[in-house]
Amino acid sequence: MSPISLVFIFFFRSLCASLFSLLLIFFFFLGLFFTSVFTFFLTAFSVISSPLFSLSLLFIRSSFSSFLATLQLFQLFEHLNL
Repeated sequence: MSPISLVFIFFFRSLCASLFSLLLIFFFFLGLFFTSVFTFFLTAFSVISSPLFSLSLLFIRSSFSSFLATLQLFQLFEHLNL
């Protein structure tokens, strides 16, 4: 094999590995985002139908804070251009 083709193969493999790892990170945070949104709306619905209002408010506050933390992570990755 010529050295140029070896360089091309190495570059292509490293590019594919980088793209794959970025996709894994993206889907991980996307899943975290949708999980926190789902938890937020699920607990918001439980406030409507549950007599344990203060406990439900506690769950809403915790899920909303995780929702905000996920948004801040997205902003951080956007700032880092990932």
